[in-house]
Amino acid sequence: MMHVASTKNIKRTERFVMVSAATKIQPKTGPRITVSLPQHDHLALSALAERCDVSLSWLTRQAIAEFLANHGKEDLQLPLNLEKKASHQ
Repeated sequence: MMHVASTKNIKRTERFVMVSAATKIQPKTGPRITVSLPQHDHLALSALAERCDVSLSWLTRQAIAEFLANHGKEDLQLPLNLEKKASHQ
């Protein structure tokens, strides 16, 4: 298994590899998801990824992991608009 000193040594090839917290390169496994974002959120995330020299995918995985670590075991009341969804059924 290859080790790298930092994520700066990895070109933007996260489609093919995933960098773990220990900076070991591992074959990418797991399901894919697709999300749609408001333009302002996408621009802000893209700017942050560029400043940190990481991919948008890596930054998104980190955000999801942090959210689950902070809220994964609690009954979270999400701001869902169920009335709108019910009217489409």
